[in-house]
Amino acid sequence: QTIDQVGVFGAAPRFAFDLPAPDVVSERALRLVQSAVSRVAAAACDAFDPGPAHLNVSFRDPLVPEPGVTDDHEMVIAVLESPALLVDARLSATMVLPLDESLASIGPIPARGAVIIGDPIDDESREAAAELADACGWPLIAEPSGLPSDDHDTLIAHASLLLADADFRASHAPELVVTVGRVGLSRGVMRLIASAERHVIVDSRPAARWADPLRLGGVVLGAVPEPPNELDHDPAWLASWLTASASAEDAVSAHLDVEDALSGPAVARLLLAQADADGVVLIGASWPVRHAEAFALPRDRMPRVVGNRGTSGIDGLISTAWGVALAHQAEAEPESRATGYALLGDLAFLYDLNALVVGASDARPNLVIVVIDNDGGGIFSSLEQGDPRFGADFERVFGTPHGRDLLALAQAHGIEAVRVDSALGLVAALDEAVAAGGVRVVVADTGPRADEAALLARVQASVSDSIA
Repeated sequence: QTIDQVGVFGAAPRFAFDLPAPDVVSERALRLVQSAVSRVAAAACDAFDPGPAHLNVSFRDPLVPEPGVTDDHEMVIAVLESPALLVDARLSATMVLPLDESLASIGPIPARGAVIIGDPIDDESREAAAELADACGWPLIAEPSGLPSDDHDTLIAHASLLLADADFRASHAPELVVTVGRVGLSRGVMRLIASAERHVIVDSRPAARWADPLRLGGVVLGAVPEPPNELDHDPAWLASWLTASASAEDAVSAHLDVEDALSGPAVARLLLAQADADGVVLIGASWPVRHAEAFALPRDRMPRVVGNRGTSGIDGLISTAWGVALAHQAEAEPESRATGYALLGDLAFLYDLNALVVGASDARPNLVIVVIDNDGGGIFSSLEQGDPRFGADFERVFGTPHGRDLLALAQAHGIEAVRVDSALGLVAALDEAVAAGGVRVVVADTGPRADEAALLARVQASVSDSIA
């Protein structure tokens, strides 16, 4: 064929998906097929906007059975005929049923489940998800913007560090995982989702926009279900998660809380520990949000945490933090400080630096902007791009050192600013900025990126040793 069939119908389909031919017939590949077919069918039959949907199915040569090659037909049939419940998201958004009633077609609810909260659709969904985990006795894993307002006994601190350990992940694969909102910050958490026998997605949006990045979801609900009427609890399941979480906290604390020198993880951990409970924290993309996910310790009365997701990258984060702080303070109680905070990397700060220039009559929030200054793109030092094989081009392509004095730049824009290089200095600067009010910048000098990458490796090794 000479026609490029991917996107051939343009904007006409309600949903379009390209299903490539798998290299091997595996259960995961078949689950992808099941998910794709289900999603296309749901989009075509959408209650409010039905219409054409396009599933482009690719085939690989030869297009006939190969001699000597046999497929596992029993596995194929078992996976493709397994029940899948598809509920129109917008119709079910107002229909909240117990979990076992919502999933009646898949049988009893297993004892070993997990609830994962990503970037939630609304505050009610976040709190309902936490209550579901509590009632079921399942571990609760939350990305920073999905953290519940109060600490929960089921909340697993440092989950991304735990799940980066392959042995822990293999021994803690859930039978059922419920994801609420958009997930995807941590590779370990995504691998946990992929390992689950069943994946339930909670998303009230139309079928074409369901949050299913792995394309392995089999059940979609429009609202967080209530706790099940019947469930066989397994106390040892949750206990094993909580024990590992406590061990991880000891390992993290031993590295980050005993040294006065600053690092990206230490800055994120300190800021979320110090931020006013009635405040709001915008966390920037790339390393800052992942440091917060991995190293911050959840607490009672957490401040509200927000962040840009998707293709926003590092653009416009000062402007976003400014607007978030203004809106948050406009809605706050009169006696509340409702301080706004922003945790940004140095490149994100530079990209939106001119947002600090505002008109004399424009409103100014109480906003503390904390900048992690490691002179460039720190995240790549700990990814595959940081391999010594790419050392000759690493700084030019990925490290991108800026060599700028961020303190002087902030002051040149008329903003009060201070530079700190210690944990004690950061705590003092935060207290002073909150007390003074207005817009303040705190530049946290975290040293060379290579040193931070080595620290991250040491912390991960300590966590893995603590749970071995």
